[in-house]
Parts: sequence; C-alpha cells; structure tokens
Amino acid sequence: NTHHVFYPYGEFQIATENDLKKAVKEYYKEYLLPNKVLLTKRPRINPERWWELTRHREWQVETLPKLVSTSFGDSGSFAWDESGEFVVVQGWGWIPKNMPRSQSIYTKISLAYLVILNSSLFSTLVSATSTQVAGGQWDLSKKFVNNIAIPNLFIEQINRATISKLSEIGRKIHAGLPVDDEKVNELVSSLYR
Repeated sequence: NTHHVFYPYGEFQIATENDLKKAVKEYYKEYLLPNKVLLTKRPRINPERWWELTRHREWQVETLPKLVSTSFGDSGSFAWDESGEFVVVQGWGWIPKNMPRSQSIYTKISLAYLVILNSSLFSTLVSATSTQVAGGQWDLSKKFVNNIAIPNLFIEQINRATISKLSEIGRKIHAGLPVDDEKVNELVSSLYR
C-alpha cells in the first residue's frame, strides 16, 4: 500500500500557480482548485502561494536519511528512512545535530540507534518520562524523549564491536526481519552500564 503526500518544497518546490497546474495536474483540478478560497484564508499563508502548507517543517526540505517514529507508540514504533525520501506527517523525525562526514558511519550508527529506540529497555525509560495515551501508547514527542538518557554512539569510548552488532540487528529491523529480543536487551543494557 503506497501513500503519497503533497510536499511542494526542496527539489519539488512549486513557485507559481502555473507550475502547480503542470506538476500535479489531477491533484490541482480535483483537490486544490476547488478549495482555493479556503486554503487562501488560512493564517500565515501567502495568498500568492496558497497551495503551500501552513507548517512545512523546514528540516524536511533537504532529503536526508533519518530515524522516524509515530507520534504515539512503544517499542517497535521507530523506523529508518534510509533514502530520506519520506516526509513525516503524523510523527517525528530524528536527525543528529552533528552528523559524521562518512555516510556509512552515519548509517551504521543510526541503525544502532534504531535498535536502542525499539528495545524494551527504551520502552521502560519512555514510561518514566512520558504520558500514556489511549490504547496504552506513550507520547513520543521531543518534550518527553529529550528527558531520556540515550547513549552517545558518536563518541570514541563506545565499543565499536557493540555498535557493529547493533547495526546488524538494526538492518534486520529495517528489513522487517525477526530479531532476538534477548540479544537486543543484552546489547542495549551494556550501553547503559
């Protein structure tokens, strides 16, 4: 099941209404044009660019690989967007502030973080800082997740073999393959010692 989102920014920037008509002919005709008056009346919208989003989340303009999560969830609610092509709509994106120069190191460490974030230990830590919503899920917003101690895998003191093992497991999670939860908990716990 593939879903698409209208995101006219970055490499897909749409500068004029004529460009809009050409770029998304059917979408323009069926959805945008019939709602032009309503879309123009939104607060903080430039009437000359009425098709743009109210809040487009500038951090998504550049196509970068990123960790993503649902807005509300638990272990298993985090994923890896390796291509960076996905736009987070109802959820959160996680991009490190100081990315390493090497894309392969960044990917390896991000996949290791994927394992940490999907672990039962992380779920326990989330339960100590977040609020529970309907269905027993946790609010995974920044204001709660920022309060959790997460190991800094970018520093030299972290055992490289552990990162490699976590990264291999992260690759399995990314591919939708089963993982050994006991091994995951053992590796993640070792980072917190």
